[in-house]
Amino acid sequence: MIRTRVLFFVLVVTVVGLTTGAGVGYADTQADAPYYLEAIASITGGDVGQHVSIAFNENTGKPYVSYYDETNQDLRLIYPHDTAGNCGPDNNWYCEVLDTTGDVGQYSSIDYFIDSGTGAVKIGIAYYDATNHDLKVAIWSASPFPGWKVSRVNAEPLIGSYRQCGRYASLKFDSNGAVHIAYVVHLDAINPLPDSYHAMHAYSVSSGGDCGYGAAAGKWQCDAISSNEFDLPSSTSLDLTSTGEPNVAFYDDSTDNLRFCQKDAGTWSCRTIESTGGSGAQVFVSLAVDQADRPHIAYYDYFNGKLKYATWVGTAGNCGLDGATYEFQCDAIDTIGDSQSRVGISVDVDPDGYPVIAYQDDSDPLGFSVLNVARPALAHGTTIGNCGPIVNLFRRWQCETIDDATQGGGAGHLYEAEYAALGIDPDGAAYIAYYEEDDYNNEGRLKLAHQEVADPIFSDDFETGGVSAWSSSVGGS
Repeated sequence: MIRTRVLFFVLVVTVVGLTTGAGVGYADTQADAPYYLEAIASITGGDVGQHVSIAFNENTGKPYVSYYDETNQDLRLIYPHDTAGNCGPDNNWYCEVLDTTGDVGQYSSIDYFIDSGTGAVKIGIAYYDATNHDLKVAIWSASPFPGWKVSRVNAEPLIGSYRQCGRYASLKFDSNGAVHIAYVVHLDAINPLPDSYHAMHAYSVSSGGDCGYGAAAGKWQCDAISSNEFDLPSSTSLDLTSTGEPNVAFYDDSTDNLRFCQKDAGTWSCRTIESTGGSGAQVFVSLAVDQADRPHIAYYDYFNGKLKYATWVGTAGNCGLDGATYEFQCDAIDTIGDSQSRVGISVDVDPDGYPVIAYQDDSDPLGFSVLNVARPALAHGTTIGNCGPIVNLFRRWQCETIDDATQGGGAGHLYEAEYAALGIDPDGAAYIAYYEEDDYNNEGRLKLAHQEVADPIFSDDFETGGVSAWSSSVGGS
């Protein structure tokens, strides 16, 4: 395979945030802390940063970002490194190529595990092998020797002329260090039989599993999540409850519905959260489960051009019918442009239990897409926001543009956040890894937007650039 020489460079770092009258670097709440932007990976004339995912070392707060290098068709990982960096601004980041065999790395999903008893570390990345149409996983562990092991998890036999196993992968570790992956299988049946689609759940076992290949044979159990043969799942997103039970949300392409499934005592149960009756398609789904085991789902209404949010409320909701009770509340949060073929959407929950949503806004038909963040107004210490549902005359969410495609000296030819992954670090700061498309230079790059509570010059222990590393810090909250 011909390789393109990789060059990493510093982009102007710009600070953006809500204006509350305080100076730069001060925030009344964590939600008000300013964001700092930087490009952390690029290839001159190439395309990297798609299919992005983020996780944290909960002890150090360091972010780990997996992503797809479309130019070389590789799976890559980047993370901060104080002393031996090889990429990013001031070489403060370390870049690794984890898999180069064929076209690999799309739909990457990363998680970081620390054993509470021994302190042993695992890093897991699930991803799609587009050459062989398989679900693969890369696991780093220190035992028996430190390093990465790549395994094929699911590769269904070819019955007709087509199969895909592993798109829309979503990975989490449970408290015992077992790996859970949600993904989609599409099998082309022999005519005249219909194609087969399944939302799947794979999890690691010590032995006796029904999938896994080579050295991983029998080390994985792969189960269908939904028993509805008419479901056409995509955009699967997985999270675990406090007891390690998997929850999965996905878009059902056969009905344009948002579906939510829970596993309890070994049995899956699924329900429709929002049924559009053909008036909308609830796609690009992202799920987070909070500490009270409440699901939070962010998703895109394709036909109506809305960012939407659904969460469990128990009673008096407006969606997610269970028997005679609507147990979920579904709300439109922002207008982000209709009929988009790809929209970056990612949700997580902050330490106070408030959802945080990073998303692409492409609603300006004459402009370029931007990166936005939405939170409930209460997270900012107020009851009145500028977006979301109207309650008693006032909107109850706050939507903020983080990167408007001109931040950091951009020339206005930049499309932001077609892929986006948001995570909340152990201190409650939001990190957003996202893709920037530069149509002027015909490049794609990986960027990071990062909150700081008090110090505008990256006070975290892994950031050592100092004042001289950043050419501007303006705005703030």
